[in-house]
Amino acid sequence: MRRKTFFNCILAAIGLLLFLPQFSVASLDLWHWRHPVPQGNTLFGITYSDAKGVYVAVGDKGSILTSADGAAWTLAISPTNNLLSGVTHNGNGTFVAVGNNGAILTSTDAANWITRTSGVPHILYDVAYGDNRFVAVGNNGTILSSTDGVTWTKRTSNTTYALFRVRAFPASANNIVFIAAGENGTILTSPDGIKWTKRASGTHQALYGVTSDSAGSIFVAVGEGATEGNNMEGTILTSFDGITWTPRSSGTLNHLVDVTFRNNAFFTVGASGTMLTSPDGTTWTPVTSGTSRNLLGIASGANNYAAVGSGGTILTSQDGSTWTGVISGNNDAFKGVAYNGSVFVAAGERGSVSTSPDGKSWTDVDPVLTDTLNGVAYGNGIFVAVGADGAIATSSDGAAWVPGVPVTAATLHGIAFGNGTFVAIGNGGTILISSDGTAWTPEQGATLDLYGIAFGNSTFAVVGDKTILTSSDGVSWTPRLAGTAQLKGVVFGSQKFVAVGDKGVILTSSGNGAKWSRKTSGTTDPLTGVTFGDETYVAVGDRGLVLTSPTGGTWTKRISATTNNLSAVVFGADSFVAAGASGTLLQSYSDTVSVPDLTGEWTSVTETCKDTSKGAQCSIKGTFIIQNIGEGDAEAAVVKYYLSDDDVFDGGDTSLKSVSVGKIIAGTVIPKTFNHTFAAGAPLSGKYIIAVVDANSAVVESDENNNNIAYGPLQ
Repeated sequence: MRRKTFFNCILAAIGLLLFLPQFSVASLDLWHWRHPVPQGNTLFGITYSDAKGVYVAVGDKGSILTSADGAAWTLAISPTNNLLSGVTHNGNGTFVAVGNNGAILTSTDAANWITRTSGVPHILYDVAYGDNRFVAVGNNGTILSSTDGVTWTKRTSNTTYALFRVRAFPASANNIVFIAAGENGTILTSPDGIKWTKRASGTHQALYGVTSDSAGSIFVAVGEGATEGNNMEGTILTSFDGITWTPRSSGTLNHLVDVTFRNNAFFTVGASGTMLTSPDGTTWTPVTSGTSRNLLGIASGANNYAAVGSGGTILTSQDGSTWTGVISGNNDAFKGVAYNGSVFVAAGERGSVSTSPDGKSWTDVDPVLTDTLNGVAYGNGIFVAVGADGAIATSSDGAAWVPGVPVTAATLHGIAFGNGTFVAIGNGGTILISSDGTAWTPEQGATLDLYGIAFGNSTFAVVGDKTILTSSDGVSWTPRLAGTAQLKGVVFGSQKFVAVGDKGVILTSSGNGAKWSRKTSGTTDPLTGVTFGDETYVAVGDRGLVLTSPTGGTWTKRISATTNNLSAVVFGADSFVAAGASGTLLQSYSDTVSVPDLTGEWTSVTETCKDTSKGAQCSIKGTFIIQNIGEGDAEAAVVKYYLSDDDVFDGGDTSLKSVSVGKIIAGTVIPKTFNHTFAAGAPLSGKYIIAVVDANSAVVESDENNNNIAYGPLQ
């Protein structure tokens, strides 16, 4: 069995090795990053285009960010929900990004992206451009090449090991233009991206990055460091010809993931904020990055460097010595979130607190505690937050906080307000009650850990480790049948309690919480928080999991815009706000989203042929009617026509022509004349003409499965 590499571990940790659904337009699938800014998804790849003067970084959940200077970043609209792990450009302004499930995107401006067909289901880790050709590499030794980024051809790599990185270089004396590096010390070289040759690296450590100096005279590969039972240094290899490789000392046990060259110096980045520099690839010196997060990509621009990594980390440097983080917003995990009708408050690790009037713009508050805050609630004119070691803090506005005096050493996990009383719960069955959030009285209702609490129908309901308790006053508690589940969150809405917990457990109880029944969630992943608003229950959990239900009985999995763990969710200001790891705050509007739905039909099609010395020459004439049968307008679309052997569109069909269509108002149609003359002797009998509406995937539609309309078979 193959050893799990550092790269695999990071990807598995954020859910890459699981199936990720594609983009949907249901309103509760439209979650927006609000904190940190511009976003907090892990970034895996970065490139810089001199032609466009722009950095492009890509990452988890299809994240694409652009920046002219490496300091101010803009989150681009991505047409995919797949993780993107590599990005490059061709020097003339065409960008290509690759990722999970064989995903390939292209763009000519770094802002508008089009999905392409790779023809492979594997993870594609990286992509490079050289010798007028794009080359993408991935799992199982996958290598693809393309001259335009649109049509891709699979190449023979002669390896089944995963290839994590590919780079293009000036042609060396050995005619090496491309080098691919990967699992088990794999190094492949190619003069053209088509024919590949294995090289002996001298190591079985995974190689994650490769580069050369500007002349292509010194190659450097970097990779795996210490693993369980292996105290090897982070791998560094050098070569003068790309064929013979020599190990070098990195001086670190951390994994090294990417490497670049600029201003006569090599720079490599890796796990736990590791950064090293070298003038020759042989002698390496540590550089202080200012972060302990994994750094997964590095690139150099016109006047600076930029590095990216876990939790949306972005660092920039003018000289490679002093690095500055550019993300706005703390990256401490948020554990709880509350809304009082005018202000949202999120609280979390190291006493972190952030506030917002609308869920869109957030302000980090100077913490008054260093303890992790696990829950926050509002009542009687004040916010009360509780956390580790019995920590309690109060605030009238969410901005200015006063630490309270702990009355217990037990960690408190949750708090709720009802009937004029705050009730806080925590480890070892701890229950505290207070009328003002300042003076607290211990009560006892259980011995096992308690994690979630809600108030409704004049009843407090508390859930925890194999525990459900109910009380009308917070003093006298009645145990309820809970089963063996570890329950983490509970809410009251629409005359019903809904509790969620580990392994996707969901329980519901009507009325006063006396009897509970189990519901099917459709997941075995942990659920950590739940809320109710706008006639909808919303539950959140690990790896960005979001489920919704109108009744609490039938649940739908949603797309949340992150794979960061989510801990809590609340409804307010006509929106849901979810909070979680790495300072994550997401917002989803609950209002109805009107979206278009483009399709079409053929009409008045005629086929005419005439005899020529080279055989029959045929023309097809007709009208293709573009229809918008959705509820929203489409600003513009592109229709492409293809010749196909059957009535199913695929990457092997022959492109005939394309036309641009202006704004298509909901409920209207736009007819377009189709007229194409084929070469004399072209075999057409039995073939089809397929019109592909919105061929560049620029329009978000309610139904993406009715865009391909075939006419045929031809006579």
